[in-house]
Amino acid sequence: MIEILSHISAPVFLTAFAGLSLVCILCARIWAQRDDSARFPLPELSLLNPIEISALRGGRNAAICTAIFGLWHRNLLGLKGTRDIPWIEAVPSSAYKGIPVEEVIYKFARTAREPSRFFSDAGLLLQIEVKLDSVQGELTRMHLLRTEADQKHVWQAFVTASLVLAAVGGTRLVLDLMRGENILLLLLLLLISLIALLIMLKPRQGKPSQLGRQYLTKLGKHFEEMKASGKGNKPSLLPDPVLGIAIFGESILESDPNYKSFFKAFPRGLTKENRRTQIFPMGRELSGNVTEVPRESESGGGKKA
Repeated sequence: MIEILSHISAPVFLTAFAGLSLVCILCARIWAQRDDSARFPLPELSLLNPIEISALRGGRNAAICTAIFGLWHRNLLGLKGTRDIPWIEAVPSSAYKGIPVEEVIYKFARTAREPSRFFSDAGLLLQIEVKLDSVQGELTRMHLLRTEADQKHVWQAFVTASLVLAAVGGTRLVLDLMRGENILLLLLLLLISLIALLIMLKPRQGKPSQLGRQYLTKLGKHFEEMKASGKGNKPSLLPDPVLGIAIFGESILESDPNYKSFFKAFPRGLTKENRRTQIFPMGRELSGNVTEVPRESESGGGKKA
C-alpha cells in the first residue's frame, strides 16, 4: 500500500482521499444509527410529557426552553424590560405547583434575570441536570436514548472510520514529509474529515437512539397540523402550545403574533447545547420591545407540562 500511495500525484490523492472520507463518514453513520433499540416496541405517543419530549429531542437546553415557556404560558413568568435589557421574572403565586425542572426555574426567576442566565448560570444548570437525571434514566430504560451498549456501538463506528482515514491519510502524510513536500492541504483535509466524522456520529451520551428518532418522527407527523397552524402571520389554533414547542422547538412560535415576543427572547440555535457561544451575547441579539408581553390571557390556556 505504501508504494501505491507514494506514486499517486498530490492532486489525485487529495481528490481520492476526499472521496474516501465521504464514504467512511456515510458508512460509519449508517453503522452507528443501527443500534439494538429498533427491536423494542415504540411507546404510545401520549406516554411522555413535554419536558421529557424536549429532553429527548434537544437535551437539557431544550428542556429549559420548554419549561420556561410552560411557566410563561401559565402566567407564572413575566418577560419585561427594554429592547437592550430584557428580563424574565417569576410572577408570585401561592397556588403554584410544577414538575421538578419547572420548580427550579421558577425559584431561580424570583430574582429578575436576563434570559441568557437560564442557559449559562452554573448553579442553575447543575440543579436542572440533577432533576433531568431521572428523566434521562427513564428515557434510556425505554431505549429512546442510547444505552451504554448503543454508545459503545457508536464509538466502534467512529474508531473504525477514524483508523481507516488515519491509516491512509497518515501514511501519505509521513511520505510527503520525508520527501519534503507541502503537507498543509492534506493535513487540513484529514482534520476536517475527522471533525466531520465526529459531528455526524455525535458519539457523546444523551443522544436519541434509533427508536428515539422514530418516536420523535412519529410525534412530528402526528402533530403536523399543529405545526402548520402556527404559520401564516395569523394567530394559530395550537391545542397545546407547550406540547408544540416540546416537539418542534421554539421555531414553531416564530410567525404566531400571540407568541412572537417570547420567540424573540430565544434567538435561533440558542437551545442547542453545542452552540453555547450564542448564549452569552444573547441579550444584545434580542429585537423588538418586550416591555409588555401577552401571555395566557391573550393566547388561551395551555396544557400543564
